[in-house]
Amino acid sequence: MFRIRHASKDTFRGMLPLGDLPGLPSQDAATDPKRYLILLAVGFVIALLGHMTRTKTLIASGIALIFLATFVLPLYFHCTS
Repeated sequence: MFRIRHASKDTFRGMLPLGDLPGLPSQDAATDPKRYLILLAVGFVIALLGHMTRTKTLIASGIALIFLATFVLPLYFHCTS
């Protein structure tokens, strides 16, 4: 009888070495990460205080600052430069 087999898998492709990956973010539009890290830390402290006092406004403000520091501001400065 004939034996039916599954199609060969294409999920085991070789990966690029880490040295071949592009430098992200681009080094020509690099910004100092210190201000982002400070804003991130302030966001964590505010969110932590909000969780300790069970204040939803403080929790939301802390999460918004974390989101601002990790996504919105870097994206904005990268797109405008």
